[in-house]
Amino acid sequence: MNRKQVFFSNLPELETDRLHLRPFRPRDAEDVFTYASIPELTRFLPWDTHRSLSDSEGFLNYVVNWFPEHRRAELGFVLSKKYWGQGLVPEAARRVIAYGFDHLDLVKIKAPAMTENVQSRKVLEKLGFELEGVLKQEYIIKGKSRDMAMYALMKGQE
Repeated sequence: MNRKQVFFSNLPELETDRLHLRPFRPRDAEDVFTYASIPELTRFLPWDTHRSLSDSEGFLNYVVNWFPEHRRAELGFVLSKKYWGQGLVPEAARRVIAYGFDHLDLVKIKAPAMTENVQSRKVLEKLGFELEGVLKQEYIIKGKSRDMAMYALMKGQE
């Protein structure tokens, strides 16, 4: 097991008023597939809509995006449609951000969003993230070159 795998296998479970947050586990693949196989939910994501449980298993192995040597991490989110509009993403993100700054000694948390993903951009701005710039044609997603809005939150801004 490499350093990141060891670290992420020991992440704590976090609580909010309404949520119990925990690290992904291999057995979560079926739940991930439930939403990740819906094109409407994945249209703004940098990965393809999952076509099989194997895709979701691979995603769970990929999702770690933490750079301890630079004291920064990257935040991303996707939520099953049945939970939209309930304020769950900001609630969860605030708790994760606080943990990152308070316990991981992060100095910066980045969050990319496709420029046309207005809802995610609003959530990031609501959380205090600032737009650092737009990376033109940064990714080929769903067969199209996409511009990415790069947001960041620095320790002390939250």
